[in-house]
Amino acid sequence: MIPVNGFAWGASGTAPALVFAGVVVWVLVAAAGIVVRQVSRLARRQAKPSLSRYEMAVLVLAGAGVLCIVYGRWVEPYRLEVTHIPLASPKLSAASRPIRIVQLSDLHCDPQQRLEPRLPAVVAAERPDLIVFTGDAINSPGAIPLPRRRDVAVCEPGHRHGRWRRAPRPLLGAPRGDRLRAVVNL
Repeated sequence: MIPVNGFAWGASGTAPALVFAGVVVWVLVAAAGIVVRQVSRLARRQAKPSLSRYEMAVLVLAGAGVLCIVYGRWVEPYRLEVTHIPLASPKLSAASRPIRIVQLSDLHCDPQQRLEPRLPAVVAAERPDLIVFTGDAINSPGAIPLPRRRDVAVCEPGHRHGRWRRAPRPLLGAPRGDRLRAVVNL
């Protein structure tokens, strides 16, 4: 973290987020003002309204911001990407069957399910030998009901937004031995 003029600029500082939010609000307010001015000129039947380079830049920035918001809210949360990456290792015999690993990451589930109902079928279609979940499962505590199965150990978060609080520990009765099929760290 680098303090500059009293603000904490860094991974845990809030100043960058406040600056970004201020710029976004400024661009949207300026764009709204430009649109209102142009509409009022048209309503008064003044000369053909024209835009300065500044006004055009503000409208383009505002339009790009609105498109990003639309994509982030109504497109990306429903997008499921499956990527196949073949890896070779001299430690594994060339004659052995390939090991299939499914990595799940950054689901960011909310109480309103989006792609979650499709996920089990997509994972099953890959026929994995191992499923690895690398974090960022939920956005809020009410996102997904905790699994209550005997072959899944559900752990409380040990890692939250870049800060380690404590090591994960089981919340539900963790099965013993080879009955354990998955460990879910919410």
